[in-house]
Amino acid sequence: MTKDNSKIIKAVLQALAEKRDISLDSSDNGDTADEDELEIDYEDDELVVREKEKDDENVITYRQAQSYLNRTVKLYGIVKDVRVRSTKDGREFAYVTFEDYAGTFEVGIFDKTFLENRAYLEPKKMLALDVHIHYNQYRDSYQLRVQNIMPLYDVLKKSAKGMTVFLDELNTTEELIDKLHGILKKYQGKKSLKFRLRSMQDQFQVEMLSGLKIDLNEDLLKELRQHAFDIHVF
Repeated sequence: MTKDNSKIIKAVLQALAEKRDISLDSSDNGDTADEDELEIDYEDDELVVREKEKDDENVITYRQAQSYLNRTVKLYGIVKDVRVRSTKDGREFAYVTFEDYAGTFEVGIFDKTFLENRAYLEPKKMLALDVHIHYNQYRDSYQLRVQNIMPLYDVLKKSAKGMTVFLDELNTTEELIDKLHGILKKYQGKKSLKFRLRSMQDQFQVEMLSGLKIDLNEDLLKELRQHAFDIHVF
């Protein structure tokens, strides 16, 4: 089972649909490459212009995307919108939009999975999803289909080891640190806490282990998201 986020999954779906590699750096819409994405060289006395090779860590290749068809993907998100529909024979199902720290994604919930978990499908509910990517022949597209749903807090209590808070070098102020410290002090517990300082300009990250232990619960995650902190549960 692999852990992913909305940005990666959207790239996987796009790679499958278009049968090509997709960059995670920005919205990849297949347009002509920008000038800074091209390299010019001489080969055999001829001028050659081509796209620069992309960093493998920032690219979902078509081959990687195909491997997702045989995997269960673990996604975490907050319910944003629920659209309940019915089949011709009266069976209900839903298309649900979730939001995570990287964006939004839509999933389909059908049959027994929908009936057993309908009570969870309310706006602002924080859920953990086991998802399969499948091809929908009626829509002629690849879509996310939910196999299992659990309240996020139940998952955190059982399996999560801790949480990483991401901080951007240029945006990390004393006021921001004080706000973060004030939130974390309210939720002390037994789970590990890490900080990862990122520099987008210099392209590096530094991870630091905090001496503070936290209680991973729904209230903590909600408060961090309300203040736009970028977090990852591990």
